[in-house]
Amino acid sequence: SWPTFTADVSNAFLHAPLPAKDIVYVNPLKEWINEDYETRKDQLWQAHMVRDGVREGPLLWLDHFGGRIVHYGLLR
Repeated sequence: SWPTFTADVSNAFLHAPLPAKDIVYVNPLKEWINEDYETRKDQLWQAHMVRDGVREGPLLWLDHFGGRIVHYGLLR
Protein backbone atom coordinates (compact mmCIF):
# COMPACT_ATOMS: atom_id res chain seq x y z
CA SER A 1 0.00 0.00 0.00
CA TRP A 2 1.34 3.43 -0.98
CA PRO A 3 0.79 6.45 1.25
CA THR A 4 -1.05 9.35 -0.35
CA PHE A 5 -0.11 12.97 0.20
CA THR A 6 -1.59 16.23 -1.00
CA ALA A 7 -0.14 19.71 -1.00
CA ASP A 8 -1.19 23.17 -2.07
CA VAL A 9 1.52 25.53 -3.22
CA SER A 10 0.61 29.18 -3.03
CA ASN A 11 1.56 30.98 -6.25
CA ALA A 12 2.93 27.78 -7.80
CA PHE A 13 2.57 29.14 -11.34
CA LEU A 14 5.06 31.90 -10.55
CA HIS A 15 7.88 29.34 -10.32
CA ALA A 16 7.70 28.36 -14.00
CA PRO A 17 10.06 30.07 -16.44
CA LEU A 18 8.58 31.98 -19.37
CA PRO A 19 9.41 30.63 -22.84
CA ALA A 20 11.87 32.79 -24.79
CA LYS A 21 9.16 33.64 -27.34
CA ASP A 22 6.99 35.28 -24.65
CA ILE A 23 8.28 38.69 -23.61
CA VAL A 24 6.54 40.28 -20.62
CA TYR A 25 7.44 43.66 -19.15
CA VAL A 26 6.36 44.81 -15.70
CA ASN A 27 6.59 48.05 -13.77
CA PRO A 28 9.25 48.08 -11.04
CA LEU A 29 8.23 47.88 -7.40
CA LYS A 30 7.38 51.21 -5.78
CA GLU A 31 10.05 50.64 -3.13
CA TRP A 32 12.69 50.33 -5.83
CA ILE A 33 11.56 53.49 -7.66
CA ASN A 34 11.43 55.56 -4.46
CA GLU A 35 15.17 55.10 -3.90
CA ASP A 36 16.07 57.18 -6.96
CA TYR A 37 12.83 58.30 -8.59
CA GLU A 38 14.21 60.66 -11.22
CA THR A 39 16.52 58.13 -12.87
CA ARG A 40 14.18 55.12 -12.57
CA LYS A 41 10.66 56.44 -13.20
CA ASP A 42 10.63 55.43 -16.90
CA GLN A 43 12.15 51.96 -16.52
CA LEU A 44 10.44 48.61 -17.06
CA TRP A 45 11.57 45.17 -15.96
CA GLN A 46 11.50 42.10 -18.19
CA ALA A 47 9.89 39.14 -16.43
CA HIS A 48 11.65 35.79 -16.75
CA MET A 49 9.09 33.82 -14.75
CA VAL A 50 5.35 33.38 -15.31
CA ARG A 51 3.28 36.24 -13.91
CA ASP A 52 -0.36 36.39 -12.89
CA GLY A 53 -2.64 36.63 -15.89
CA VAL A 54 -0.48 34.64 -18.32
CA ARG A 55 -2.96 32.36 -20.06
CA GLU A 56 -0.46 29.49 -20.44
CA GLY A 57 0.62 29.72 -16.78
CA PRO A 58 -0.92 26.43 -15.61
CA LEU A 59 0.53 24.46 -18.53
CA LEU A 60 3.96 26.07 -18.16
CA TRP A 61 3.98 25.21 -14.46
CA LEU A 62 2.94 21.62 -15.18
CA ASP A 63 5.79 21.23 -17.67
CA HIS A 64 8.24 22.80 -15.22
CA PHE A 65 7.11 20.65 -12.30
CA GLY A 66 7.05 17.49 -14.44
CA GLY A 67 10.62 18.16 -15.52
CA ARG A 68 11.72 18.61 -11.91
CA ILE A 69 10.18 15.36 -10.66
CA VAL A 70 11.73 13.43 -13.58
CA HIS A 71 15.08 15.03 -12.69
CA TYR A 72 14.80 13.49 -9.21
CA GLY A 73 14.03 10.04 -10.59
CA LEU A 74 10.26 10.01 -10.23
CA LEU A 75 7.81 9.16 -12.98
CA ARG A 76 5.64 11.76 -14.60
